[in-house]
Amino acid sequence: MVEESKHELRHIVLGMMVVTVTVIFFFVSYQSGPTASATGYLLSGRFNATDGIAVGSDVVLTGIKVGQVTAREYDPKNQNVLVEMTFREDIKIPGESTVSIVSDGLLGAKYLKVEPGGSENDMKAGDEFEFVQDSIPLLELLEKIVVEAERKRQQPVIQSPSSEKKNNPFSLMSQ
Repeated sequence: MVEESKHELRHIVLGMMVVTVTVIFFFVSYQSGPTASATGYLLSGRFNATDGIAVGSDVVLTGIKVGQVTAREYDPKNQNVLVEMTFREDIKIPGESTVSIVSDGLLGAKYLKVEPGGSENDMKAGDEFEFVQDSIPLLELLEKIVVEAERKRQQPVIQSPSSEKKNNPFSLMSQ
């Protein structure tokens, strides 16, 4: 009887620990997630394809996170996706800059990369990037790699007569 109550007590303690860890996990996830009240100034860009980009995705300039995506919505009038980004106040983005959707490695997370433009004037809150580059879907990228490899494989290899003799194991027998 005493052993049964110890066994039940272990299950109760273990269950409470699991619940506590789960609550802590959700609390930390909620606190570190994207915030609607991001401070800074707002810029936007219109993309045809935004695969992998979501609210909270990083915005990177020269390898440093300078902002985040704060909104993403389909514009039926223009048939594209309007992506709004909030930038830190201390970061100035030159006019004529380009924003691209890039991937952190082949299967990594996607983020927005800003390439500084050549204009002397900085973009102001509410401005829209004129130059954007859409996401390249992974399947399309892999297809291009396979097609290029197949094309290279089908090209004939041209060898000089002297290299044929070196590479041909039967050339010594015919001499």
